[in-house]
Amino acid sequence: MIATSVECPDENLIVAFTAGHVHGADAAAIEGHMDACPECRLVLAQLAHSSPVERTWADTRSDLLGPSAGEEEYAIGHVLADRFCLLGQLGTGGMGQVYEAEDLLLGIRVAIKLLPPQVGDAPALVTHLYQELLLGRRISHPNVCRIYDLGKCGAVPFLSMELIEGETLAETLTRGPLPHERAARIAHQLVGALAAAHREGVVHRDLKPANVMVSRHDLVKVMDFGLARDRRLGPSRDPRPVGTPGYWAPEQARGETATSASDVYALGLLLFELLSGPRYHQLHRRRPRSRLAGIPQPFREVIARCLAVRPEDRFASAIEVETSLRRLARSRRRRRAHVASMAPAAVVIVAAALMLCAMSRPTTTEPAAAVAPLAPPTALAASAAAPPAPTSPPSAAPVRPRRAPSPSATGNRSQFTPEPPILAR
Repeated sequence: MIATSVECPDENLIVAFTAGHVHGADAAAIEGHMDACPECRLVLAQLAHSSPVERTWADTRSDLLGPSAGEEEYAIGHVLADRFCLLGQLGTGGMGQVYEAEDLLLGIRVAIKLLPPQVGDAPALVTHLYQELLLGRRISHPNVCRIYDLGKCGAVPFLSMELIEGETLAETLTRGPLPHERAARIAHQLVGALAAAHREGVVHRDLKPANVMVSRHDLVKVMDFGLARDRRLGPSRDPRPVGTPGYWAPEQARGETATSASDVYALGLLLFELLSGPRYHQLHRRRPRSRLAGIPQPFREVIARCLAVRPEDRFASAIEVETSLRRLARSRRRRRAHVASMAPAAVVIVAAALMLCAMSRPTTTEPAAAVAPLAPPTALAASAAAPPAPTSPPSAAPVRPRRAPSPSATGNRSQFTPEPPILAR
């Protein structure tokens, strides 16, 4: 028992506490110590970053009731508020239980989030449920889970919300790294959803794979704004750290107020896991660039800035992340278009070069004369010494006597003068 201890708990006890194996007074003592001890919160964050456990800090509140808290389930087939018939349980946690239900009034299927029966009247949890309703309905975006209404089953409040058929991003990532094309498609939707929340002045404070649903067609839905903070209402009245230690920003681990830049850090962790696979935990912060080498552009540059240790070195909000991704994507498209536009010119240049080469070659119109084989040297010498053989004159072709034309044929006597006869001596 450490309920009255003021010493820092060892790492094994912190791990057991984070995994939900510590209950009652011991859990209350650890939680109280964590609230006042920045060093232990850093240890908790470091352990959580290297652990697959994604336990929300607020989940520990149900542990104070003992190991049986939250284990009681509502009966399948039970009708809430004479309207919602429970069909099956989808999930559970310290903040409530989620069921698939049929809306008997509208004839559609919805998701119902109920508080555990034992803590249905707990003021803090009821406040979180109301807050999730108000902030969730204020954010209108296709990648944010829609919240319909708030109701009560006896003294237990519940939320009705959009039912997403699929699985959490945490379940998707258990099967290993995603193909880059699919990961990029999911990443863009994540950024858009968080940017929509930041435009409304809402800080999520618990962004993690378990709070992101992925449908069968890769439609992303960000959920669970129960721990969100409305920046329009000023600083949070709850000084205790909230969220999941494995996705805390460094300033959250130090007990400072979470801001939009803290959400950006968690977003960077999610993007890294989407595009790389292994979790980017505290032990690798000394060599972030080497861990990012396998991530394609334009995400590599964006993730590196999201994971900056100092909040002022990060993007101020997801709005800036979205803008940066769009700018980098446009720049890459322009480069591709420039390369594509130069391809026809390159083809013309190559074709012209080939034509010039073909024209510069010598061409022959007659076949080359056959070359007689060389005679041996002795034959050449003998032929040179021998006198030339006599040649007979060519036979003359017979010459026909020239016949003078008749005057009648010429029509002009003066044109013909007969030669005088040769007199014999």
